[in-house]
Amino acid sequence: MCDYSKIQRIIAKMIARRQIIVAAHNIRAFYSVPACVGGVLGVYADERMQDCQYKYCGCLPEFHYIAASAKHSFLPQYPEIFTPITNSYAAPTITAIVHNFLKKYNLFQVPVFEIHNYLLQKGNSIPLQKPDFLASANILNLSKYSILAEVR
Repeated sequence: MCDYSKIQRIIAKMIARRQIIVAAHNIRAFYSVPACVGGVLGVYADERMQDCQYKYCGCLPEFHYIAASAKHSFLPQYPEIFTPITNSYAAPTITAIVHNFLKKYNLFQVPVFEIHNYLLQKGNSIPLQKPDFLASANILNLSKYSILAEVR
């Protein structure tokens, strides 16, 4: 948490550049950074899911999160051996879904809200998630009066 303001600025710049951020929630705390920062696709593992299953959830007003499968079999010769059910194994499920979406539509970069809309395609009604902070702003000053000076 001591790096929260630095992480916020980095996330704001990444989102402004149309980069998509998928992050696993912390297993010990419900609120975790960067998973709970607005604009980030925060993921936690749901032990009832497997393969590429996921559900976009919106249980808290501050942020939205995604429940996803963390149960994966990496070795074809041992299909009964699965990864542990952890948030770190659930995040790649969402990363793969986002990647497949981008590849299917031959998109290089898309606004994060389009990814949220894609994940919401099953009819859930969750408001658009945006960064929950402002890292920088452009000011249009038609009057040409000095209204802002950078402090160093």
